[in-house]
Amino acid sequence: ISPFYKGDLDYFRETVRAAAIYHDLGKLDDENQKVLSKGGGKGLPINHVDAGTTNLLANNLVESALLTYSHHIGLQSIPAERAKEELFLRDSNLATRT
Repeated sequence: ISPFYKGDLDYFRETVRAAAIYHDLGKLDDENQKVLSKGGGKGLPINHVDAGTTNLLANNLVESALLTYSHHIGLQSIPAERAKEELFLRDSNLATRT
């Protein structure tokens, strides 16, 4: 990556690392684990998208949260997200669960 990125490589790596670790955190929900342990491709009963982003934001890892959020729903407009205020980088349909 170094030929293409001139910033702090350690910070970049840690940002990506945190996003990778937390991006599917919601799959650890007990209800989701019941489905995942059986396999079969059945959809998850609890949407898993918001948990990782919420955790990363709570730890002030905003760049990692953006990567996690974008992984699930695509890259979003930062100004549009900021306009959501307390729901910044959050799925408003899931915010009450996490």
